[in-house]
Amino acid sequence: MYTADGNALLISCTFINNLGSEGGAFLDTRGNSTLVNSAFIGNRASKGGGVRNWSARPSVINCTFSKNRASQTGGGIHDELGRIRVVNSILWGNSVRGAFGESEQIHFARPETFDVNHSCVQGWTGALGGQGNTGNDPLFLDVEEGDLRLRPESPCIDAGDSSVLPPDVADLDGDGDTTEPVPVAIDGLPRFMNDPFTPDVGIGSSAIVDMGAYEYAPVFTLDVQPGRCPNWLSPRRRGTVNVAIVATPEFELWRINLASLALTRVDGRGGAVTPLKRRGRMAVRFADVATPFFGNGCDCHDLRADGTVDRVVTFSARDVFDLLELGSIEPGAPIPLHLVGQLIDGSVFEVSDCLQLQERSHRGP
Repeated sequence: MYTADGNALLISCTFINNLGSEGGAFLDTRGNSTLVNSAFIGNRASKGGGVRNWSARPSVINCTFSKNRASQTGGGIHDELGRIRVVNSILWGNSVRGAFGESEQIHFARPETFDVNHSCVQGWTGALGGQGNTGNDPLFLDVEEGDLRLRPESPCIDAGDSSVLPPDVADLDGDGDTTEPVPVAIDGLPRFMNDPFTPDVGIGSSAIVDMGAYEYAPVFTLDVQPGRCPNWLSPRRRGTVNVAIVATPEFELWRINLASLALTRVDGRGGAVTPLKRRGRMAVRFADVATPFFGNGCDCHDLRADGTVDRVVTFSARDVFDLLELGSIEPGAPIPLHLVGQLIDGSVFEVSDCLQLQERSHRGP
């Protein structure tokens, strides 16, 4: 693809096995293009196997470059006579005549033209400066098969800068909000998902964007009042509140230390609620009650069994209402909650979902 004197915006595009004289997949001249959530795989050129910039000022945001090749310079990206901005991106496995170092991933003709931040670059030396960059292996799921999603141990998880994503002018999630940051990754999953097992080293709120075109999906999620949407709680403070730790096949639920579990409010108000005990035993059971859901904020769903066993933890509705100080909350207002705990190896995790208080006259579903 070639742009000149333009301001192209490319979101969630995949460029595979293209061949060009300069810029195997994308050549930008004298423009200000923006590439977001896109993957460049196996492209070839003399300069810039993936992207070539000449006298332009493009931005490369949350993109992944892998197995691109150049015969002269810049297996991944080549920049000349312009200024390219690379942020939240992964450049790994790109080459020039069999070499895979830093300059093979990104080549800058002039030192003053580079701007690289919160990115993973093979052979990273630190000479390019910037903030939040790493040279550690991004740990793609299966690079040989072209699966550039991240493994659970990837250093790219929760390591980007959430503030740099452009507005969702195309309304990719169909919610009518075109001012929010681009909300989905290249595969359509939410762009902002917090992994409870990975320390947040990037910049942003509780769900920090990952590096690269894909967002890592956590190995389990939280579903308050599984099977319901909204997740109603009666102000009468009767009965129980069920909370499902919704598993994916990649995670073994026995690794959770049940004695460490507590329900808290995200805003820090109130105390912590521990699981209900019956005859001295914690009210926790195994059951397939819900399907993992990777929505944003207080989005919810009513999907039930998916074939994978979950862990259902029961809390006293009175304890939830009183200890979390919900008496001052307006009925219908979403109440973001955290379930916090530890694995048996001592690792701390935190997953989130929301409750809503019913009107006193409303019986709910």
